[in-house]
Amino acid sequence: MKTVRLFLFSLMALAPALPLLGDVPDWENEEVTGINKEAPRASVFPASDKTLSLNGDWKFKFSMTPDERPADFFNPSYSVSGWDTVKVPSNWQLYGYGTAIYTNVPYPFKPNPPKVMGEPPRNWPAYRERNSVGSYRRDFNLPASWQGEQVMVRFDGVESAFYVWVNGHKVGYSEDSYTGAEFDLTPYVRPGRNTIAVEVYRWSDGSYLEDQDFLRLSGIFRDVTLFAQPQAHVRDLFLKAGLDREDYTTGALDGTFTIRNSGKKDIPAGMKLNYSIDGISTNLNWEGRNGSGRVQTDNRGRLDSGTLEVPSIPSGGEVQISLNRKFPGVKPWTAETPNLYRVTYSLNGKDTRSVNIGFRSVEIADNGAVLINGRAVKFKGVNRHEAHPDYGRAIPREVMEKDVQIIKAHNINTVRCSHYPNHPYFYELCDRYGLYVMDEANCEAHGIRNGSMDISRKPSWKKAHVERNMSMVHRSKNHPSIVFWSLGNESGNGPNFEAAAAAVRAYDGTRPLHYCEFPHGHKAVDMDSAMYPPVDRVENWGKQKTSRP
Repeated sequence: MKTVRLFLFSLMALAPALPLLGDVPDWENEEVTGINKEAPRASVFPASDKTLSLNGDWKFKFSMTPDERPADFFNPSYSVSGWDTVKVPSNWQLYGYGTAIYTNVPYPFKPNPPKVMGEPPRNWPAYRERNSVGSYRRDFNLPASWQGEQVMVRFDGVESAFYVWVNGHKVGYSEDSYTGAEFDLTPYVRPGRNTIAVEVYRWSDGSYLEDQDFLRLSGIFRDVTLFAQPQAHVRDLFLKAGLDREDYTTGALDGTFTIRNSGKKDIPAGMKLNYSIDGISTNLNWEGRNGSGRVQTDNRGRLDSGTLEVPSIPSGGEVQISLNRKFPGVKPWTAETPNLYRVTYSLNGKDTRSVNIGFRSVEIADNGAVLINGRAVKFKGVNRHEAHPDYGRAIPREVMEKDVQIIKAHNINTVRCSHYPNHPYFYELCDRYGLYVMDEANCEAHGIRNGSMDISRKPSWKKAHVERNMSMVHRSKNHPSIVFWSLGNESGNGPNFEAAAAAVRAYDGTRPLHYCEFPHGHKAVDMDSAMYPPVDRVENWGKQKTSRP
C-alpha cells in the first residue's frame, strides 16, 4: 500500500455554505436515505452453496469531485482495463487515493446541512477534494444452481453513500455507513457472467450523522456478499431468549419468524417451518495474559425441535409466525458463563440457516442496579473504535478476535461500540467469549449540536435518526451479548432522538436504552449519563439514592 496522507484539523470555523443551484442530488437530500433498499433484518445468511463472496480485487477509479467521476462507467461496454485495482474490503486512502483526515468536533467539509459541496477554507483537503468519488467495478459468475431463486447482494459497510448497478441497470442507493444494505438483484442478473458497479461518495447528507471523533476514511470497507434464497423464505427472525424471573433457571423463548413471498403467485397455506434448538458448550482456552488462545464450541444435546404451520402468503407479502416455549433448567448466558444454544430452521426443508442465542435477562432494580439474570453486575468497560494502522476500518476477523482476547485477559467485561455498529462478526465473538455490549447507533452530529444547525430538532431529519437506530436493532437483535442499546453520541437531545427511542422500545423491550445527551431523569432513556464528569461529581452521584443506573 502507498503512504497515507494525514491531515489534522484544528479549525473550528463553521460558516454556512452557499445553497446548491439546480436539482438536488440524493446525497444532499436528508430525506433520501435509500432507494430500492431492502428492509433491515437480522444478519443471517444461507448455507455456503447459496452464498458467494464478492470480496477481493475490484477495478477502481478515484475522482476528486463528483463532476470528474466517470459518469457512465457502470455500462459493461465501458472499458475499465486501464483502471487500478483495489482490494474490497478496504479504505481507498490506504491505497494513496485522497487524504485521510483526522478531526474530532469539526466536520471535514464546510457544514451547511444537508449540503456537503460548499467551499471550505483553502487549506482544508476538502477545498481540492470537494467530495471525492470512488468508482468500483468487477465481474462475477452466477452459479447455475441459483436459477429460479431470488438473488440478493449485501454490503455490510460502505462510507458514506453509494449507488449500485448490475449489468448496466441501476439497482439502488444507500446511506448509513455502518449497517448492512441489501438489494434484490433478481431482475438484473443472468446465468454466467455479470457486471456489478458501485459508485461511492465520500460525503453525503448522511455524513452529518457520522461526525465521530476518528480518522475519516472512505470506501467499501466491509464484506460484500451475494446470496440466493427461494422465493418463499424466512426473511427475518427475532428470538427473545430470556429467563423466567421467578427462578432465573427456566428459559423463556419468545420468537417471531417473518416469512416473505417474493414470487409472482400467491402461496396457499400448508408450508412448514422446521426448527431445532441445540446446546453448545463453550470452552475458553487461555494461554497467559497476552490474550492468546481460542474459544472452542461443540454440541451439547438437543433442547427442542418441532414444526410450525405457515398460513397463506400473497405475492409480495409477508406473514409472521410465533415460537413461544419454556425450558426448565437451561444454562444461562453471562459474560462469565457464555452458554449458547443454536437455533437451526428451514422452510419446507429448504434454505437451512442457523443463529446462536443465549438465555439471559436484563432488568433495572428499584435501587438503580442493572441485573443480569437477577444479579447486580458491575460493568467494567472500554470504548472500541474500528481502527487499525494497516487496515484502516477494514478489520480482519483475526484482529477482531485478538481484540476480544486482550479485553477478556484484562478482566474487562463490557464493550461500548463507540460510536456506530461494529462488524457483525464482532458480536459473534462477544457472544462466544462472553462480553457485555452496549451497541450504539451511527448517529453523531457533534459539530452542529445544540446550535442553529442542530438536526436532532429538525423534522426533515427524523427519518434518518429513527432508521439508523432501527437498522442497528434489526441487524443485531438476536445477540445475547448486547445488553444495552445506545441511541447515538453527542448529537443534541431534540425530538428526533425521542422518536428513535420510542421506535426501539416499541420493537424491543428487553434491553435498557442509553443516550448521553438527555438530562438526568429523562423518560426517553433508562439510565443517566454524562461526558467526562470530574471525580467529585461521580462521587456525589454514587451517594445519591436513585432508581436509575
